[in-house]
Amino acid sequence: MAALSGGGARTMRAMRSGRGGPGALLLAVVLTEGRAGASGFLLYEQSATALAKGSAMVASARDPSAAWFNPAMLGFEATSGVALNTAVVMPRTRFSPRLPGPDVEAPGGARLIPSLFAHVPLGDRVQASLAVLAPFGLAVSWPDGWVGAEESLSSTLTVLSANPSLAVRVGDRMSVAAGLAVLHGNVDLSLALPGPPFGPGGAAALAGEAWGVGLNLGLLLRVIPDALSLGASYRSRARLRFHGNVDFAPAMPGFETILADQRAEAVITTPDVIAVGASAHPLPSLEVVAEVDWVLWSTLRELVIDFERPATLDRHIELGGVNPLTGRLGLEWRWADAGLAARAGASFDKSSSRPDSLSASAPDGDRLGLGAGLGTTFGRVGVDVAYFYAYFLPTRAEGPNAHPEGTYRSSAHVVALSVSVHGR
Repeated sequence: MAALSGGGARTMRAMRSGRGGPGALLLAVVLTEGRAGASGFLLYEQSATALAKGSAMVASARDPSAAWFNPAMLGFEATSGVALNTAVVMPRTRFSPRLPGPDVEAPGGARLIPSLFAHVPLGDRVQASLAVLAPFGLAVSWPDGWVGAEESLSSTLTVLSANPSLAVRVGDRMSVAAGLAVLHGNVDLSLALPGPPFGPGGAAALAGEAWGVGLNLGLLLRVIPDALSLGASYRSRARLRFHGNVDFAPAMPGFETILADQRAEAVITTPDVIAVGASAHPLPSLEVVAEVDWVLWSTLRELVIDFERPATLDRHIELGGVNPLTGRLGLEWRWADAGLAARAGASFDKSSSRPDSLSASAPDGDRLGLGAGLGTTFGRVGVDVAYFYAYFLPTRAEGPNAHPEGTYRSSAHVVALSVSVHGR
């Protein structure tokens, strides 16, 4: 992901000039981590059914997770429902420097991604729904002393979102939906300060939070009932004003003025996300689904960082986000009499980062994903499990603004469990 341009070199230049550059760069990295959403950090692991089908759900979600993927689907539901999902992500990232040196592997570890969905009828044609989940997330750490320590030692981003929506069925073949997204974000990041002769050595850290509000829209058309449906959803951008505390711990005395602990703030805008898809039933037991997503990361063109202390100059950082497309394909075969379903899916996500602005705080890349899963029902209770493997194509960070230069190789294993309960 393109956190900022020229992190390490620009940090050292700012240190030599006696300006507050390290704090600005630190905050810039933290506040822009979520940009890698097109591939790794806009989290699609929100239900086991979705994970197994490559998250091709905008025209296919028939369980409570529709409250997130496309609330308009719920306009055709007659009962209430609730679902709890837990996904465990096990990532792995390795960096190979361009200059001679050993490969570096980011310490792994399982990450838990829970989500909750619910809906209830308010009449024959109206459903109210709620989705509570983490649509953006990131956790990357690197060993002390590695070649990119001045860019990142650790970075964590968590954005929680509550999405209340209302779906209305119009006629017998169309449903529309609208709702809000209330987001709360937390970020924590640490990096190494340049050592002599360019700086005092030591480390710096930042913790910050922000609130934001967005809009959700959904549409579902049953073109041929029980045979062909078309769906679309739109999640709007949200403006997040991050407030953070920058804490410096220089290893040498004499830098207290330049590297004074202080507060800082910056505004970022999360991307618009547009999804369109189709669900077809060539056989009564077989569903084929396809979807294309468009994530508009161009909302992040510039980041302005405002520091509390007048002696620390504000920073204007060009980010230059791109707008990648994502393709998704899924299959589901149902044995209705036995209450069983088997699913499989694939996806291809384009990176939102250019090679000349790739950051160690959130290494991104084009991603190929393969999923599979099973589902069963016991009366009004449904249980779904899924496995998903994500392979990031090797991505080279290169150019005068890339630090460190080299190749990132990443992958992730994801397992998910969903339990749902449907009303009578």
